[in-house]
Order: sequence, then structure tokens, then C-alpha cells
Amino acid sequence: MDGQAGMDGHDGNKLHNFTPLQLGAPAFLAGFNINVMLLPALPLKQSTFSQQSQSESKNAGKTFIYSLPARKTQIRCNQDDASICEPKPPTKGLTIYKICCVPNCTFSNRLQPHLAFHDFPDDNETRKKWVCAIKRDKDQAISVCRGRTYVCEEHFQPEDYIKSPAGGTKCLKPGVTPSCFQCPPPEVYLVVSEHNYCKEPNNFKLILLRMQRDKLRAECKRLEEAAVRERYSVTRFQDSDDAIQFYTRFPTYNHLMAFWRVVEPAASQMKSCSTAKRNRKVLAVPGGPVPLSRVDEFFLFMARLVQGLELLDLAQLFKVEYSSAEDITRSWANFLYTFLASVPIWISRESIRAHLPVEFQYFPDTNVVIDFIEFRCRTPLSHWEEKEDELLFAEHECDSTLKAMVGMAPHGLVTFVSTVFPGSLSDEEVFRRSGIIPLLTPKTAIMVDESLDVDNIVSCQVHQLPYLSKEKDVVVYKMKRSTKLLRLYIDQMFLRVRHYKLFKSIVPLSTANGLNQMFTVACKLVNYQY
Repeated sequence: MDGQAGMDGHDGNKLHNFTPLQLGAPAFLAGFNINVMLLPALPLKQSTFSQQSQSESKNAGKTFIYSLPARKTQIRCNQDDASICEPKPPTKGLTIYKICCVPNCTFSNRLQPHLAFHDFPDDNETRKKWVCAIKRDKDQAISVCRGRTYVCEEHFQPEDYIKSPAGGTKCLKPGVTPSCFQCPPPEVYLVVSEHNYCKEPNNFKLILLRMQRDKLRAECKRLEEAAVRERYSVTRFQDSDDAIQFYTRFPTYNHLMAFWRVVEPAASQMKSCSTAKRNRKVLAVPGGPVPLSRVDEFFLFMARLVQGLELLDLAQLFKVEYSSAEDITRSWANFLYTFLASVPIWISRESIRAHLPVEFQYFPDTNVVIDFIEFRCRTPLSHWEEKEDELLFAEHECDSTLKAMVGMAPHGLVTFVSTVFPGSLSDEEVFRRSGIIPLLTPKTAIMVDESLDVDNIVSCQVHQLPYLSKEKDVVVYKMKRSTKLLRLYIDQMFLRVRHYKLFKSIVPLSTANGLNQMFTVACKLVNYQY
């Protein structure tokens, strides 16, 4: 219905329904249904609607009552004066908390709803006594205002209150002042509802929750300690020399720690392969596996080298990720390869003769005993097809044979280790490429197998260890018996190198990239293990 037509067609004190915008009312009344009663004009200010259209000016001089059923209020205004037509927005109810104004007291009716908070008295003399009693007389930052400044009941004596029935309002006697200022630590109650301050707090429920929290913390600590105890580490086997020898080939725990003290200063500065590639620090993930210490990383590497354990087994035993076990193995192989390379292992002829064993009495000038060690390695099939001419001899397409030359002094120390060569090369070719020829002088002698012919390659004397024969001559028999003992002694020496189970089986593809470093480190560690 048009608002103008409605006002023209009706008069008197009847109520009519109009929309606020039809009456030119303020915009905030747009959502209300308005009942309009036309009343006689009142003497008000000049209308601010006089500049509107002529149809709207016909309503000038009339007073409207806007009935707002939702708010149950009526707003009386005059269309000649728009300034009084806008009512103030309703003020929302604000929750005002009472806080004790005594210094060092933190009580409030929000956290301590069971306490009573007293307003300052109206009497000026008593109010001054309260201010002096709470030590606020010299504080310029506080202004005492009734209805805003309170003192809690903890600062009054029990006899300061008027006796009232149980649960009644606590009222102070006239003229009393605060006298208790030993504020106990605030006790926080579990408030069920933010606005339900009259309900008694449930202390039993709070105590129960705290007990459950302490129980869960103790259980988490127990599980963490159990995980550390189950993890393989050096400290776990420090009382078992047999376990130390089984996993590291060091005879005792003290021997292992003696070698660790040698490498520890340099190992503390070592960076893992993945960290060096990413050029960033490795951070522990909250809730994830705890990183291993340096000595436990070395123990993991030795277990991999000596017993040939798979990376998945190492990850489960040491409680680390599979990628972490692989990264630790590769990093320690590179580190020990560089660290042990700085230690010279070639021994002079005088030192060898000073420690010459009885088995070499017929060959006292022997400086080094040479043998060749072969092992198998897994290689990808595509690599075999692309480099078929240069690849190693293999019975299967995915397995290749590798070969390396090792030299040992007569008393059992490793004095030379070559790089790893393809198994398709002959022993003479490996000997020529190994790099041992510049170390041999005419005054030295080497001992090789009878099948190795290197007389035309070196300028030193070559002792070829013969095979045992069945001749019955007494002199030859004595010679063959000593040769047999010598061969057994040499086999025992090189068994120290062949004893690493990683090279007894097929070396997995994950270790193929660092195989040369792994083999060199295994040979040089023999000098520290026995």
C-alpha cells in the first residue's frame, strides 16, 4: 500500500501499517513493521524534510509514533525535526568482573566465584581508612570509585561479618577495615559455565583430571625409556665383550672405545651425505625417531660392515628410518675412507724384520705378501647391456664379479690396498694397475701365489709360494711341511679381510656406489681390530 495514499485516506487517531522507508524514517528501522498513529501537530523546529518532494511535505506538521513490537518500545518523533528521530542503539549487557584492588592480590569473581567482594563505604572517613589499610594511600594510579573498586573477603576477619543464615549474603559490620594481607596463592576453580558463578566448583573433578594427566606423563616417559633400552647402541653392549666382537670385530669394549677416541674429534665435524647435498641442518621431528649419537652411528656402520645386516634390519634394530640407516652407512664409509687415508700403512723393511714371525724363517727378506680377493656385486641389467665390453665377468646378468689386491706384512698388518677392479681383468693386469710397483725397491722381496707371474714387471725379488707335492724325498718333505705351515699362516692372515660378511654374499645395489670406500675401510680397520 502506498504510504501517501494511506495517510490521505485515513485520519484521526487510528493505527495504520506503513514501511519505514515510505514514511522517510531512518534506515536502521527498515527491518521493523511500523504501526503509525496520526496525531495533531506539535510546535517543533523547522522541518528538515521541507526540501523533499511535495508529496512528502503534505505530512509536515504531523507527529508519528513508531511502534516496534520486537523491542516493545515506542519512539516518538516529529517529521519536522529529523534530529530526534534516530534513537540510540540499545546497549548490550556487558559482564563486568570484580577484581580485588589490594596489592599482590589476584582474586576475582571470575576465577574465585565463591568469594565475596565488598565495595568501598560511602563514609569518607571510613573510605580513607580502607585506602590506608590496603596501602593505596600513596598510589596515584588508583582512584576509589563506588561500584568499580572492590576488596575481597580474604582481607577481613571472620568476626568482621554480621552473622547470617547459611548461604546468605555476607555483610560487613559498620566501621570495619581490611586487616588480613597474607594473600594465599590463588586457587583456580573449574567453572562449568562462564556465567554460572553461583555454582560450587567441582574440586574432585579437577583433582581427577590432574591425576590422569600425571599418569599419562609417567606412561609416556616409561615408553620413551623402554624404546631407548630396546634400541641397539654401544652402551647397551658395553658389558658384553662377545657382543662387541660379534658386531664390530674389536676384541673388547675398551678396544672399541680406544679407536673411537681417535676418530671422535674429526667425527664431530662430519656432515651426512644428505645434509651436505641440501646444505642445511637436520632437525629432529617432534614425535619422530630420535637421532642417533655419533658413536651409535659408528656402531651401526660396523654392524653393517662386519655382519652384512640389511638396511631394513638396521633401521628396525636402531629405531631409525630406512633412509637414515642408508645415509649413515654411506657417510661413515666416506669419512673413514678419508680419515684412514691420512694414516700411512706402508712399513719399512727394518720394522718388518724386527717383528718377523717364525713361519717366514726361510723367507726373511719378504716385505709384503700379496693376494687377490674377489666378491660379487649386484648391478642393474641396463648397465650390463650398455657396457658389455667393459663390464665384469658374471654368471648371471644382474651379478658382477669384482676384484681387489691386498698386501699384508708378514706379521699380519695390512700395508697396501688397491682400488676395486672388474673381475674380467687378469691378476697380472690388476697388479700392474694397483700402484704398488713404485713402492718396491731392488732390496725388497714380495711373496705371491705360484700362478702369478710378475717377474718381468717388478725389479725386486719375487717368492712364489709353491703348491704341495707328493714327492717322498726327505729334504723336499721338510721343505713342503714348512711351506704348508706358511700357507696356513698366510690364509689365516687374509681371513681377517675375508671375514667381513658384507663381501661374502652378493653386495646389494644400494652399496654399489660406495663399494670401493667400503672395501678399503674394511681392510684398513684390520690393523685396529687385532
